Amino acid sequence: MYTINYSLIKNTGEELLYEVLVNVSRYENVKGDPNTYDSDMDYYGYIDIDWDIVRVTCTNEDGGEWIVDDIDSELGYDDEQIELFNEYVTQNLIEMLAEEGRDYE
Repeated sequence: MYTINYSLIKNTGEELLYEVLVNVSRYENVKGDPNTYDSDMDYYGYIDIDWDIVRVTCTNEDGGEWIVDDIDSELGYDDEQIELFNEYVTQNLIEMLAEEGRDYE
């Protein structure tokens, strides 16, 4: 399991820090082969990762802390914010896995 810290400033100006505990269920990092032209993915390589949220803890500026039951509602059901959150978590997981030496499988 991996822990990702995500900061968000709400419309009210309040800054919240989310500690997101995730489990990686699938990770593929396939190195590209410049000798093939079957597809862009085969030529350049690709990373494919699936992850699940185990727990989200939120801390506000006053030090109050609580468990978040639904991150989508916490992000206001805003598709753009949800997409940014998902991209942030995914990118951080890829970097953590690379640091562990899980570059190519």
